[in-house]
Amino acid sequence: MSKRSAAVFVLLFALLMSFLCVNSSPFFNKTGTDSSVFVVMGRGMLNGKVMYKDLFDHKGLYLYFLNFIAAMISSKSLIGVFMIECVFMVLCAWIVYSLFSKYADSRAALLGMQMFMIIAMKRNILEGGNLTEEYALLFQVCAIYLLHKDSGKH
Repeated sequence: MSKRSAAVFVLLFALLMSFLCVNSSPFFNKTGTDSSVFVVMGRGMLNGKVMYKDLFDHKGLYLYFLNFIAAMISSKSLIGVFMIECVFMVLCAWIVYSLFSKYADSRAALLGMQMFMIIAMKRNILEGGNLTEEYALLFQVCAIYLLHKDSGKH
């Protein structure tokens, strides 16, 4: 399988999983408790509120910043949140595929990526999405990829 075909497959699979597994998907269009707080904070920032002064929650600023970007895309719906989540999931899937590609052929790497994404995005693990765990996953797989990037070269 060519690298281009693999990239298209990874993209489509990650998008399909996002449509089926995250609450901000147009199929569900809802938020959980924590996700609702993040959406409110992001929309508050869009309206000029200062985090930790005008609005307060005990989470980190980058969650609010991601929801601020989402609110800039759409402050009336969750489509902005969904788009941000899709970007994170596509990048995560591509990194996982790239990591598996170092040790297996393209078909096995695609199967490994699918299995990883299915487990990572299970509804009871992801809890509907737009949470720290979902966004942190990209950075975790990126760190693992970087650890293995030059392995075997002496």
